Amino acid sequence: MNLCSQPTLSRLENSVDRKDLLCLALTLAQVLIGQLPNKTRSVILDVDATDDPCHGQQEGERFNAYYDAHCYIPLYLHVSAHDARQRLLAALLRGGNATSKVGLFGLLRRAIRLLRERFPGVKILLRAEHMHGQVLPLADAGFGDADVLAFCREEGLAYVLALRSNPRLRAQTAALEQRALDQAEQTGEDVVFFTAFLYRAESWSQVERVVAKVETVRGELNVRYVLTSRRGQAPRSVYRFYCARGDRENRIKEMKRDLSAGRTSCHRFLANQFRLLLHHAAHLLMCLLQEALSGTRLASAQAGTLRVKLLKIGAQVQEGCRRVCFHLPASCPVQDLWRRLNQQLAAGLT
Repeated sequence: MNLCSQPTLSRLENSVDRKDLLCLALTLAQVLIGQLPNKTRSVILDVDATDDPCHGQQEGERFNAYYDAHCYIPLYLHVSAHDARQRLLAALLRGGNATSKVGLFGLLRRAIRLLRERFPGVKILLRAEHMHGQVLPLADAGFGDADVLAFCREEGLAYVLALRSNPRLRAQTAALEQRALDQAEQTGEDVVFFTAFLYRAESWSQVERVVAKVETVRGELNVRYVLTSRRGQAPRSVYRFYCARGDRENRIKEMKRDLSAGRTSCHRFLANQFRLLLHHAAHLLMCLLQEALSGTRLASAQAGTLRVKLLKIGAQVQEGCRRVCFHLPASCPVQDLWRRLNQQLAAGLT
């Protein structure tokens, strides 16, 4: 089929409405949940936002002081099962001045419903950090606040959420902070301690468990707090589990750098959301390739590596009535991988 012209693509992008976008987003989520292992009993939902710089007068773009730029703030929702592979479940474009919870609960409700439809009784844990890329009003405490806690209890979710520091929290860890400073001064080396305590903010309906990490970095204090429903787990283990979310940032980099998810240059906001969903679809295709390449030398390759080493190669394409043949050169260094892909993808389609 001939490639579509740019005017044709532009008309397509600008023809979509909110209903079309919702249908596409739900379809992509269903496809991705279908990629999860059949024996999935528990999943982790990781939520995070990033910046998407704008270059012009796009609808919804706003100036963000943290990034010192006019931008969008898309919200990404990743899911991982026992295989530890992080998959992009949803991508929601938002204005540059969006606070942390804009669109969050609707995104989570749809994800939870789809997950429980395929895996009845599945255990779901929500993991989230601060929205560092935003200048938030005092009333907005990121994800570790009463609204998110109430949502988790309503939906039956476990949670590990970053909690912003405040004077009451610092009072709870003051003695440990002084101990860390004293020990670092005596030994000349940085130290790290973990502790846990019960805490309740004024807006919370009940007491919650808070895990704190108190460390020195080049002699300076660094104190972090994590709010968790995991009551019986050691503080160090809870915090390390929380820090495992860092790999999600690599997945976001893949979207932005390898799959060019930042190309939201249409004027209409809905057209840009449509573009973001197209990049989400590209991510799903890459997930299929990564799954099919398990056990090979590219098993852990990121999207950019797969594009360069596997997809950007010369080949002769022969179209027939019933099939399309790709003739690779005899010297192609990844012939074995293409044979494996053919076998794995064909088996998955039958």
